[in-house]
Amino acid sequence: MTEQLWCAKIERTDGQTIAYRLSGDLQHALDIDVAGQRHLLHGLIVIPLAPYIFAKPMGTKDDVLPPYGVGFVTQIYQQARDEAIVLMPTRSQFIDHVYWPKDTRENVRTYLQHDYAWLNKKQIDADIDYWQQRENKQQCRPNPFWHVVSDYRIQRHLRRIKAYRRHHE
Repeated sequence: MTEQLWCAKIERTDGQTIAYRLSGDLQHALDIDVAGQRHLLHGLIVIPLAPYIFAKPMGTKDDVLPPYGVGFVTQIYQQARDEAIVLMPTRSQFIDHVYWPKDTRENVRTYLQHDYAWLNKKQIDADIDYWQQRENKQQCRPNPFWHVVSDYRIQRHLRRIKAYRRHHE
């Protein structure tokens, strides 16, 4: 088993830069081809905006999954497994910096939205718009409506985690 895991510092549309562990698919790809980092660096990647509940509670639906958004990869690095394992993992959907700034939002959205729930797709779309505007030096700020919606969804998810822990730990 690898002693190091691939991690990334990812900037979110709310301005926070957070360390994430890359998904299992991306771990495998970078272990095979370390030069693949060039595709991720400055790329956009789908990230959870709140922690996961890793042990799926009995009788629950998929609504225990966190809300997702899109972040900008600022750094890729390896970290000791025991330190990296506590970081939230990214999703596997990402798009290279060669493509996302110049491509249409619709094309970028089609790729990054994958099969996520409707609210996640709307957040992903709003985040892509933000990153493309910022990259093109346009005045931008996160969409205020989707910022409020996501903040509510994050807080609701954190309450679910707290309730889950109260009942299962």
